[in-house]
Amino acid sequence: MNVSKIAARITLAFCLAFSLSAAAGATSYSFSSNDGSNTKNDLNDLDHYKLYVWGIDPASTMQTIAANNEKIIGASISFKNIYNWANEPNDILKVYLVDNPKVVDKTNNGIDVWTATDNQGTSTTPGKLQELTDPLFMQKTVVNSKGQTVANTNFRFESITELWRWTDAVDLQHKGVVTTTVVDTQGNENTTTANISSKSYYGHDLTYNFSAAELAVLMGNITSANPLATSTNPYASFGLGFDPDCHYYNDGITFNIETAPITTPVPEPGTMMLLGAGMFGLAIYGKRRMNKDA
Repeated sequence: MNVSKIAARITLAFCLAFSLSAAAGATSYSFSSNDGSNTKNDLNDLDHYKLYVWGIDPASTMQTIAANNEKIIGASISFKNIYNWANEPNDILKVYLVDNPKVVDKTNNGIDVWTATDNQGTSTTPGKLQELTDPLFMQKTVVNSKGQTVANTNFRFESITELWRWTDAVDLQHKGVVTTTVVDTQGNENTTTANISSKSYYGHDLTYNFSAAELAVLMGNITSANPLATSTNPYASFGLGFDPDCHYYNDGITFNIETAPITTPVPEPGTMMLLGAGMFGLAIYGKRRMNKDA
């Protein structure tokens, strides 16, 4: 094979590698909770008088990500059709990231959500806590009335990071004639009209995207060894905490991880042009030399 053909094939190979790298896309992995109810993934509609921790164990997903030679580039929490039952002052939904949470035993029908009573600031009795950020949730041991150090039955996770606070920006109550248009899977529109005599509510589809700093904390929670985990105890790798200060109905909450392929760096376009020029020059030189030898 002469020099010009070799140069052409090398240039073509580099161009192909560059185009394949540019075409590579991202992949999303989604997780849904199981709160033990019929709907499972709405966290019992985030009751006003409850605190929630959803434990997530991504071990199998991380194995898939590694097998596919991917890296995590983003994370998000999505709420489908979430709405507050009333628009009142100080109605806030607080969302947290927690590390190594203890949840309901995962062998118990797959339930992975733990709940506690939120006493709304009316009690300071141990076990009657009102905020997920209460230090008692993160203490493994306590001193009892006899001065003995004993295991803390309220211990639930090792650390907590607040991610987001959300409240309804508008009044969701509505009366009167409501027209609803639904598009089916074939693209056909079906419009219905109803006269609502009592108040109804308009929900929101919300997505919270992790910042770079929050993603770094999440990755630390996922990749670090869980010192609490054994073959029998119900501790998850990480989790999401929810503190609703009103009743937030919803049609499902999902946690999402976005990945991208881990690729070998390829030359930038400018480098490719220089390489191509060099290959072209090599081909011309080789051709002239062959003509001279002839």
